[in-house]
Amino acid sequence: MSPIYSEKLGFNKFAPWKIDIIKAKNIDKQKITVDGINLTVKDGKEISLQRVVDYDAKVAKCRREDFVREWAVDRIDAVCKVLVNSENEIVGYGCGRLLSVVGHPSFGPMYCDSDDGFKLLFHALYSCFEEELKERNLINLFMPTTKSSTVLQILRDAADFDLREQLIPQFTQKIPDQDIGKVYCVADVTMFI
Repeated sequence: MSPIYSEKLGFNKFAPWKIDIIKAKNIDKQKITVDGINLTVKDGKEISLQRVVDYDAKVAKCRREDFVREWAVDRIDAVCKVLVNSENEIVGYGCGRLLSVVGHPSFGPMYCDSDDGFKLLFHALYSCFEEELKERNLINLFMPTTKSSTVLQILRDAADFDLREQLIPQFTQKIPDQDIGKVYCVADVTMFI
């Protein structure tokens, strides 16, 4: 498909990273050690929307208030968790939503300042779907290749992983600027970050 998009439709700008579609399965939450991580998890509704938008803008390098509101904080079929440090500064946020067609969740976006933040956020989101995960212990993750090996290393003792496919982000005018180092999971493969 990539040549058709590139040559015929003008999607000829390629990001230096790709998107790995990974299925995390057989997850054992007890093996995700979060003791000693000095961050606090809050519900997205506990933090002002503007503060979450401000953090998102640091990652996306643009203001996306509608996206943050509609896709993350106020989405009725999803849960949003926000990480704050001891000074109550946001250092990450992430969302999980149940994919009703397949009966298991997908996590994303997940943006964090640190690997420990990702681990704590993953643990918190998993906890929100424990009932659904009893039936089918599987989570979709759409990760930039810049973070895939890191995430697999963080969760190596707690889950099995299947790389379903790898997608090439293609753009028509320019590659969007973002702080890819903070992007652990994208929202969806149709939405770049």
